[in-house]
Amino acid sequence: MTASLGLSVSVVGCTGKTTTNDTSEGESIVLDSGVTGNLMPPPMVEVCVDVTPDEATVWIDEEQTVDNGCVSTIEGSVDIRATAEGYVDHQETIEVYEDTIHSIEMTSETK
Repeated sequence: MTASLGLSVSVVGCTGKTTTNDTSEGESIVLDSGVTGNLMPPPMVEVCVDVTPDEATVWIDEEQTVDNGCVSTIEGSVDIRATAEGYVDHQETIEVYEDTIHSIEMTSETK
């Protein structure tokens, strides 16, 4: 035995549009996805920092880099910070839309 409620339902895409479906009893059901825009993850890029002096510690978007000086991050604005004993701290924001190697030459505190 199969029971049927007579409901008609459709799937709403990622357009944020509202769809109205009628039931067999003449009632209207409004479906709203509540979601708009692209649901794909943002593009990732690899940002590498080549810094002088070699012993400097580098952070890219608040993540400390490891041995190769690289971090995978979301494309767009990237905050870079570098510190080293005896050098003036370095901080800058760059725009990155592809894999990038960024060079920094830190200034000695004695200059």
